[in-house]
Amino acid sequence: MATIFDVGKLAGVSRSTVSRVLNNKSDVDPETAKLVWEAVRKLNYHPNASARALARQKTDTIGVMLAHVSDPYYEKIIKGIETILAARNMSVIFFNSYDHLAEHKKIINAALKSSQIDGLIVVGSHSGDSEILLEMMQQIPMAFIEREFNDLQVTCICSDNKQGVFLAIQHLVELKHVRIGCITGDLQYQTAIERFEGYKEALKHFKLPFDPDLVYYGNFQHSGGYNGLKKLCSQRKKPTAIFACNDMMAIGALQAANDFGLVVPKDIAIIGYDDTYLAPMVYPQLTTVRQPLFEMGSAAVQGLLNQLNAKDSQPLKKKFPVELIIRRSCGFRSLSL
Repeated sequence: MATIFDVGKLAGVSRSTVSRVLNNKSDVDPETAKLVWEAVRKLNYHPNASARALARQKTDTIGVMLAHVSDPYYEKIIKGIETILAARNMSVIFFNSYDHLAEHKKIINAALKSSQIDGLIVVGSHSGDSEILLEMMQQIPMAFIEREFNDLQVTCICSDNKQGVFLAIQHLVELKHVRIGCITGDLQYQTAIERFEGYKEALKHFKLPFDPDLVYYGNFQHSGGYNGLKKLCSQRKKPTAIFACNDMMAIGALQAANDFGLVVPKDIAIIGYDDTYLAPMVYPQLTTVRQPLFEMGSAAVQGLLNQLNAKDSQPLKKKFPVELIIRRSCGFRSLSL
C-alpha cells in the first residue's frame, strides 16, 4: 500500500505538505495541491485513519448511548445519525445502557480513555441519571434526544409530547369516547412524564374527568401494554378507548384485546405514539402520533458536530412538532400509511 511518503516523493513535496493538502489547509499553493492530488490518485493512496486521528487528536467517531438498541423506536433515529456521519466520512459506536447508566458509565469512561469517540449522543435517559450525566458532560461533548437541560450549554433535541397527546385525545373525543384510559410509560423518563401530563391536560380541556382507575402505569415495553389493557378492561366500568404512551405498548394492548375476545376498534379503540415501522404492520393498523425521529437524530448529531468543530458554537435547542397518523385501530382509515 502506498504511504504518505510515496505521495510526497511522486509529487516532489514534503510529507508535511501532503498532510496539509489532505487536511484542506489553505496555506498550500494551488499548483502544489494539484500535484499532490494527482499523486494520490495515481497511487490509490488512502490515509491511515488511526494515524490521522492521532495526529489531529480526533477519532472521527461519535458514540450513541441507547437503552435497548433492538427497540423499534430507535431505528429511524439511528438512520438519521448515521446519514449525517456517513456524509462526513465519520463512524459511530453504539452503547447499550439497558437503563443502567451507572454501570454503563464504566464502558463510556473506557472509551474516552482509549480515545475511541469524540462526542456522545444520549437517546433518552431517566431522571435518576442526572448527576452521572452532569459529571460526564465535564469529560466529553454531549447531545441529548428526548431529554432537556434548558439551563446548560448542551444540544437538546425533543418533540412536542404534549401536542402529540392532545392530538390523540382530540381524535378519540371526536369519535365520541368519554372513558379514555391511559397506559403510561416509565415515569422516570421525561417523555413518559410529559405524555402523562399531556393526557391529564387534554382531558381537562375537553371537560372530561381524570379517573385514576383509568390509568395503568406501564414500562414502554410490550408487556406493559398487554398487562395494562388486561387490568383496565377487567373493571366494571371499562374504558372505551386506550391511549398508550408508545407504539410497543399499544401493540401489546392490541394483542391483549385479541386474546380476551375484544374486537378493535368495535369494542375498544387503541392509539399509540411514535409511528415506528411496526405501526402499519399490525392488525388492525395502528393509529398513532408520528415523531420525526429521523430528523431528530440528524439534528442531534449536527448540533454535536457544530460544538466539536467550533468552540464558540451555541448548542442547538429544538423541539419538533408531531402529527397524528390515522389508520384503523380507532375506526378511521388513512389514505396514506
